[in-house]
Amino acid sequence: MTANEKGGTDRQNDQDKNAEQATHETVGAKATDSATQAEATAKKVTPSIQQDLFDNIHRLRVGSNFTEKSNPQKVLVTVPVRKPEPQEFFRVHPAEEYQFDTYTVEVKSKKEHYLIEPNLIPYLPSDAKPKLIFTCINAQGVVFLYPLPLGQAARANDYTRSAFTAVELAKKSWVRMTANETLKAYDIWEGSIEIPDPDWPTQPMTELLRIAFRERFIDSIEHPIIKQLAAVKRT
Repeated sequence: MTANEKGGTDRQNDQDKNAEQATHETVGAKATDSATQAEATAKKVTPSIQQDLFDNIHRLRVGSNFTEKSNPQKVLVTVPVRKPEPQEFFRVHPAEEYQFDTYTVEVKSKKEHYLIEPNLIPYLPSDAKPKLIFTCINAQGVVFLYPLPLGQAARANDYTRSAFTAVELAKKSWVRMTANETLKAYDIWEGSIEIPDPDWPTQPMTELLRIAFRERFIDSIEHPIIKQLAAVKRT
């Protein structure tokens, strides 16, 4: 290759490098311009969004009715049927509409109470007993139904008599009752500390009974409890 040819090749290579460098610089400049433009756009948009959000800031105030909106309502899905526990303070609903007299069957091995259709009582003459059911609530807010025996024979029992006394006291104050084996009766204790008044359920007595006995209702001669406790003649 001659000197002239070599010189021409070198000049061409230099021109190519310069062109490539210029291309990179142009692309970089465009990218920088795009980023700068996007940042400027964001700066223009952001204040307007903030202004929209905070223009009516008073809409975020709690308001005078916040208690009604923020307090969820408890859904009552379980109502036990039992007597008060020895170590729990309880109250009894003072209204008569929260009492219910009916026949129940107590399966003591399961500690369960069942309602029974009146026409089925003859099948369980020694197990179906008349009861007066009271609506109760303990200091922890648990609602339960307390069945007590009815009739003169039941009232002759000191345990039953003292239980009725406890119920009457519990309509006005917090009490607890513990069995006294020597007396064959309940000892009754009134609360010595201040406990807030009970928050009674708003459901009527019929609904409380429905919840408590929804799976414990003897409504057929084929019911398992009748099969368990009664000798039914088959034809």
